[in-house]
Amino acid sequence: MLIDCHRNADLSLSVDVPELQVHHFRDVFFYPKTDIFPHVQWGLYDRLGRILPAAALGYGWVNLQQGQDWVLKRVSHDPFAREIECAVYGGMVGLHYGHTLLEFLPRLWYLRRLHGPSVKILVHCGLGLTRAWETPWFRDLMALIGIVREDLISPLERVMVRNLLVPDAAFQINAYCSRIFADFTHWIGDRAGLPEDESDAPYFLTKMMLRKGVVNFVNEDEVCSRLEQAGFRVVATEELALREQIGLFRSRAGTCGILGSNIHTNVFSRSSYGVALNIGPDVSDSFHLLDETTGADFRYVTSWSIHEVERQERFLRSFRFEDPVGIADAMVAAFDAMKTRRAGLDVARVERESGGRFVSVRGGAEKRVYVNGITSALTSAVEGSMDKELCQPLVGMVTADGREARLYSLAPEIRYVRVDERASHRPWIVCDITEAEVDGQVVRGLRHRDTGRWLTIIPEKNNHDANFSAGQMFGWEIVDLEALPAGLEEVAARRWDALQALCGV
Repeated sequence: MLIDCHRNADLSLSVDVPELQVHHFRDVFFYPKTDIFPHVQWGLYDRLGRILPAAALGYGWVNLQQGQDWVLKRVSHDPFAREIECAVYGGMVGLHYGHTLLEFLPRLWYLRRLHGPSVKILVHCGLGLTRAWETPWFRDLMALIGIVREDLISPLERVMVRNLLVPDAAFQINAYCSRIFADFTHWIGDRAGLPEDESDAPYFLTKMMLRKGVVNFVNEDEVCSRLEQAGFRVVATEELALREQIGLFRSRAGTCGILGSNIHTNVFSRSSYGVALNIGPDVSDSFHLLDETTGADFRYVTSWSIHEVERQERFLRSFRFEDPVGIADAMVAAFDAMKTRRAGLDVARVERESGGRFVSVRGGAEKRVYVNGITSALTSAVEGSMDKELCQPLVGMVTADGREARLYSLAPEIRYVRVDERASHRPWIVCDITEAEVDGQVVRGLRHRDTGRWLTIIPEKNNHDANFSAGQMFGWEIVDLEALPAGLEEVAARRWDALQALCGV
């Protein structure tokens, strides 16, 4: 009845996004956006009419949103144009809930440790900021961040910005997601100050109360009725305040629903999970990238029994469930299977938290160890200099007693590793963590359990093989086992759980 949707996202991009920066530009031209004339050019450009890549709004890696151009077709300089002395760019503010979360929040990460903005936030708002502030969920979101109405500006005419600060986007639709975005959205969720939901009844987010929108199901009420009989709490998110919507995804009982922008609310939670039903097998890569980075655990499914019907008024497309009871029962079964799987992972997580930990391996000269995606052999490079499409980080699960490390690849897909290009592939490399005294200091090394050889990392050469070849610890064998950041530790934990499950451990 249910089949899994496609998963095309390169999830390594959610791990390896470079450190975000705030760029300073001088004499920038702001071209306003209007939803009345969507084809009119808009964006941020320099004096020669070239778009500022750091401020461009795109989909994927190279596609600009409609209305932007890499170079303006016609550049005109108005000597009487209004000027703004200083502002920080905030991206796009729209009244589409999901797009606002993914096109406006990603540039506000710099506010994470501040009480509020110190300069005006310049935004593109096609419907105008007055309409935005009249929207309850938008006002609530701004209040959680600490932004007041006077902080935002969106000129209706072309203006010159003398000094513009442009924070890198922490997320780009269908392209990448940074852990900084997860850190920021989790902070917002924490500020909601929600009481803990201790009910065992999972939620189901319905669209049947929508008065207008992109997609609707003409007989969704039959699915919801069956789910209520199975113990689900059926809720319509559009009837809830933003804080209440965030609370749905902070429930320990889980949250399911019809896939849409409502599912993006899970970015405000550290451990949301559930099953999302889509109209077809293709799901935006953004959902997978966000889940991987924020710690969400969602299964995206569809059914061939969903058929398109005549479009209902105020909706772009309408669909019908041919077997609504069967769909509901299949959703219940899929969710129960997920809870069973998660219960097993929770047991493993408790065992890890009793003393086990995840680490990265660092050698001399700040070199890290990676896994070659083609050969599966180990290589070493200075952090930030490797080919991210070819090499993935090597991480280790250190046992509770601190004597053993199991090294494995942090690739987005399950990949085995090997000691060198001649050795066989294995799910992980088992090493003893050894200590020795070098120049009066106690240092660590990783000794291969089978060969008795130590891992060697040559400090002078970049992108060089890292292998277990040393018979003693002289210097190149000295390593630091560094704790992973919280977001990356969760990714490493899920990789470890999946690898163990695949190997039947």
